[in-house]
Amino acid sequence: MEYAYDPKVGKNLTVDEYKTQHGPKLDARGNVRWRPKLRCLVCNVPLHTVGEDNPTVVPTWGHDPSPGTFCPIKSGGSERYEILPPTEADPTKGAQLRASFFANWEAHWGYIGSVVLYPDIFTFIGFIRSADKKGLWTQRHLEEWHLPYVCLATCDFPPPKGTIAARRPHWLRFRFNDRYRTLRDLWIEADQEFSFLQLTYRKPLRKKEPGPAEFIAADHVRVDRHWLDATYPPPNTFAIAAMESAFRA
Repeated sequence: MEYAYDPKVGKNLTVDEYKTQHGPKLDARGNVRWRPKLRCLVCNVPLHTVGEDNPTVVPTWGHDPSPGTFCPIKSGGSERYEILPPTEADPTKGAQLRASFFANWEAHWGYIGSVVLYPDIFTFIGFIRSADKKGLWTQRHLEEWHLPYVCLATCDFPPPKGTIAARRPHWLRFRFNDRYRTLRDLWIEADQEFSFLQLTYRKPLRKKEPGPAEFIAADHVRVDRHWLDATYPPPNTFAIAAMESAFRA
């Protein structure tokens, strides 16, 4: 990974930036210098520098050995969140939630657009169809403000195509913190605060999806329980037409 989050400075740092901020491994007398230990935002395992003092390589960050600890960064994101059939279904509440979602879909889309630059409306449509197929709406403890986070966590966001491609060249994925291995954990821990992360990848050159070799950095996404109270720019005419075509009554 190219960057690691340093809570002391409140941002992601390359190894060289970390070295500038906290000093090299050895002090002026050749003793090992104390430097803050950074941790992976996704799995919370401590990180170490790789190739820090090797002038022939680009230094990166690596995970300390931690047997039994799962990290989606190291696995290439192979274990992603999936929308699973409800474990505790409430059909009446589900019908109300789905109706409220469609009444507010433009706000949901607007909030997602405030997190992801140039999302694809067909990604959003695919999420809704999957929610319908799996009965996500009926999951007890699911609230409307959760839905954009579930959408973000279960979908991929490749770089946009066409004339806007240069404005977001990176591939984005989203995850809850390490306490949530599956979406079911979100319902079980419904009364708990959760943190949310954005994972940034370079666009792969010779394969369909990015993996560990393309991973750049993880960043915090502020969780806002009250995002529905905000206002957002209206969807463009293409997005409105796509939604109307996909879910015409």
